[in-house]
Amino acid sequence: MYKLFKDILYNTNNILLSVPAYISVTLSLFAFFWPKKEGKINWLIQIIQEHPALIIMSFLMVSVILVSHSLYKNKQPNFASPDELTQSVLRNRDIRLSDLTREDFRIRNKVFLNCHIYGPAIIYPTKQTVLANLRFVDVTAEGGLIVTTNKQISGAVAFEGCTLQGCTFHKISFIGSEARIAEIKAHSNLAK
Repeated sequence: MYKLFKDILYNTNNILLSVPAYISVTLSLFAFFWPKKEGKINWLIQIIQEHPALIIMSFLMVSVILVSHSLYKNKQPNFASPDELTQSVLRNRDIRLSDLTREDFRIRNKVFLNCHIYGPAIIYPTKQTVLANLRFVDVTAEGGLIVTTNKQISGAVAFEGCTLQGCTFHKISFIGSEARIAEIKAHSNLAK
């Protein structure tokens, strides 16, 4: 039996012929041990032998679909649960900013370490908020960092006494004084 499989796989010069031949032999063995299924199996063996390229293409298509799905699934954010969002320290989490601001447009005394924070939104970090090693995605320095001289800012989410370290912001802009925006820019990938 081993010799038969070896002959099929190693003595066939074309992969389009060796894989269907291997499948045909396997199905023949299946038919031998389960004779009640022989009619259905013989039909399948005949299709495999007559259309070997079809079998290879089928395997390739299934492989491409499975790999694509796996890559897509791995890139989807895994958003923090409501229970996790109540914690004072959030580490390595994907967070929708709208989930944090259900009752108030202020986020107080939270620590965000290496989190991915998703908008769209505008953040107003107060002077007490510590910012370090920030990364912006889907925004530019011109659109992502907004300078204002207004003391009253409406429509923005205020971060008061928070720490944002190593965070990545998706579709989020920051608003603040010229000095504060310069500080944010210096601590981000928008400094270039």
